[in-house]
Amino acid sequence: MSGRERAVFGPAAPGDEEQIFSLIRDRIQWMDDHGISQWNYVNYWDLYPESYYRTAISEGRLYVLKVPGTGEILSAGVLAESDSLWGQEDLPSVYLHNFVTDRAAPGSGGIFLAACEELARSLGKKRFRLDCIKTNLKLNQYYEAHGYQAVGEIEDGKYVGTKREKVL
Repeated sequence: MSGRERAVFGPAAPGDEEQIFSLIRDRIQWMDDHGISQWNYVNYWDLYPESYYRTAISEGRLYVLKVPGTGEILSAGVLAESDSLWGQEDLPSVYLHNFVTDRAAPGSGGIFLAACEELARSLGKKRFRLDCIKTNLKLNQYYEAHGYQAVGEIEDGKYVGTKREKVL
């Protein structure tokens, strides 16, 4: 079993942010290279500056999938118990934001999502929710394949997204 197969899910620690920033920069470059208008289209770093991630780490909201020993981060995302763009609902939910994976670690995203779902269940939540840009068909198919059903749309400036959820 390789170290990547033993990756551990948990809150990010101070010092993890540089690896996470690197994953995001790599993903934005990949989007540019493949003609995908997503984070690169909405001025990602203006919306989510490095201070946003440092705050999420200090508040225990930024989670990672990390290889023990090496500390290599394979996936990361910010979890929240509310999202104003989803509106007010009485269903206890966890929301995933800023989800990123290492392109060199296929399958790590699915492992990360499953771990997030388990965390949400342990907190007594009924739904795990996320959204993604409507025009990225491949990403929407990825979420569908992982059991996330489309339940609506979000509009926020230039961003038009599909709301997705999984009943836990």
